[in-house]
Amino acid sequence: MTKLSIITINYNNASGLLKTIESVINQTNKNFEYIIIDGASTDNSLEIIKNNSSFITKFISENDDGVYNALNKGIKNATGKYLIFMNSGDVFFDETVTETFLNATISSKDIYYGDAFYYTTEGYNRLEKNPENLDFWYLKTFGINHQATFFNKNLFNIIGFYNENYKICSDWEFLLKSIILHRATYQKIDKTICKYDFSGISANPKNHQLYLDEKEKIIQEWFPALANDSKLLDEIHSKRFQQVIRIKNSPLAWKIFKSLLTVFILFLPKNKKINA
Repeated sequence: MTKLSIITINYNNASGLLKTIESVINQTNKNFEYIIIDGASTDNSLEIIKNNSSFITKFISENDDGVYNALNKGIKNATGKYLIFMNSGDVFFDETVTETFLNATISSKDIYYGDAFYYTTEGYNRLEKNPENLDFWYLKTFGINHQATFFNKNLFNIIGFYNENYKICSDWEFLLKSIILHRATYQKIDKTICKYDFSGISANPKNHQLYLDEKEKIIQEWFPALANDSKLLDEIHSKRFQQVIRIKNSPLAWKIFKSLLTVFILFLPKNKKINA
């Protein structure tokens, strides 16, 4: 069995696709298969794929029903023990990522992940560093970048494929189900795995409400007992609450803040007592 399958999905993003293909080709350890799932692109994506066909194990170009339908096609066609999804426009952080990953898999975990570098062509840059220990609160609040994660393919046989009813959050749902519900084993690789093109559908401000709605629906479906705590967690991580934490770290500022807060509370109506 092939150790690793790299899966790229693409639709009318020829320039991004070329960057991704070149990133895959330049890996120092090439013990992997490379699969491209194209959604019947009408730009010159197919020409780029054909020009690089000697490096591509398999490619499919046909109409699909969205991102997760395309990803599921990639999973079904993969023969690797582990899968990583590097969509068109996303690239490996450097040439040694697959080599580092393949050296780490001696421990045979279900999931391996690293850090992710977010970028846009407009100059936005941010390094997202993930912790070594993952819990519900971290995954719920931040998650782990899809392109920075290697999955054992068998997880998809156990948990199921990506939910195609969602447009943005199916990969987030799969990660939560894997680690929290199915207790998948995992290990962090001390390396930045990808440069993630942060200009896709999930990052588009127009889709922000859809993103929140899908996450809320997933929490209600799989973690209903934690739904209220989940909302409280959102408040704790709000910008305003973080400002309070910043004030608390300064003894003088915290003393002044508490004094002002005491005065402010005097003008609020008292909480009603709840009879036992």
